[in-house]
Amino acid sequence: MEETLTISIAAPTARILLVDDNAVVLHVVSSQLAEYDCLITTATGGREALDILEREEFDLILMDHMMPGMDGIETVGRLRRMEQSRGLCTPVIALTGNLSSGSREMFLSHGFQDYLPKPVDAAELDRIMRQYLPDYRIIERVQPVERKQERKDALSPETVALLEASPLFDYREAKRNRIDPENLVLFSKSAEKAGEELGVLYFKKEWKAYTIMVHALKTSSRMVGAMGLSELAEQSETASKEADEERVKELHPILLEQLEEVLRLVRQAIQIEKEKG
Repeated sequence: MEETLTISIAAPTARILLVDDNAVVLHVVSSQLAEYDCLITTATGGREALDILEREEFDLILMDHMMPGMDGIETVGRLRRMEQSRGLCTPVIALTGNLSSGSREMFLSHGFQDYLPKPVDAAELDRIMRQYLPDYRIIERVQPVERKQERKDALSPETVALLEASPLFDYREAKRNRIDPENLVLFSKSAEKAGEELGVLYFKKEWKAYTIMVHALKTSSRMVGAMGLSELAEQSETASKEADEERVKELHPILLEQLEEVLRLVRQAIQIEKEKG
């Protein structure tokens, strides 16, 4: 069944900075933002984002909360200090895969204006765009529109059938999160890297880095519809965050086994798309 999405504004000169270390998230959210006709710049980490912000100004920033190196909270703190001399306070929206009862208060206390759960829901993104883009209607920078779009399959019928038949995938969730051939390739590359790095981090017992890695895997897996893998990654994230070595030890081989099963199916889907392309 096709879903109908409503885009309520067009912002052809609005400048958006999207910051996330996850290539799948960058691809999907960039495609969502493109529907608003805005100008999109991407960064893969906090340091890169600050380098860009030293040179350029933006109307809105969407920033991952949990990134390796400089995370979202530290990045926003540095941004606010940097903006003081310019008299600026750019709206920053946290992108997060971790939500709890106090999430909103936590993000507000660290300089964010709001948050968006990942995967990003189209209706919630529309709310953010309407609420936080500056009201530049007088000079026609932001215009109300009534644009409805039908979300159709971006994959070949053969690939759709392959994914729908697998217990490893929830194709409805994948379609809702805009799965397409490029997503499959990006996921394959990032998941292969995650599998390799998780083994090293597990051996070294570097739980903070392990937590960040499984957090990213949790999000990207869900975005391609690999819900079982996403749930295992979430359990591993919780265990590693709490430095529960016994639980991590229990989950680690199961996680890597399911990751490899998902990757085999994704590689098969990529091959089908290449042959159909």
